[in-house]
Amino acid sequence: MKKTQKQKVLEVLQKAEGEWVSTRYFKQQMLISEINARLTNLKDDGHVIETSPFRDEYGFAFHRLKQPDPVQVAMFDETVQPV
Repeated sequence: MKKTQKQKVLEVLQKAEGEWVSTRYFKQQMLISEINARLTNLKDDGHVIETSPFRDEYGFAFHRLKQPDPVQVAMFDETVQPV
C-alpha cells in the first residue's frame, strides 16, 4: 500500500529524532507542496510538532517532532498505580 504524504512526513520527523527538518526539504526533496496542511493533520492526530522561530536563507522554517514529557506519558499509562 502506498504511504500518504502525512505518513511520509511523520516518518521523516521521527527519523530526525528531535532535530530540525526544513520546510524546504519537504517541498523540494519530498515534493510535498502543502507541508503546512500535513503538519496540521499530524497535530490534529495528537503529535506535538514544534516550528522554529528562525528561517533558512530562503525564508523556510524548520520543524521537529517533540517527544512527550515522561510525566505526561505516565499519566496515561494504565500500568502506573497511584501511591
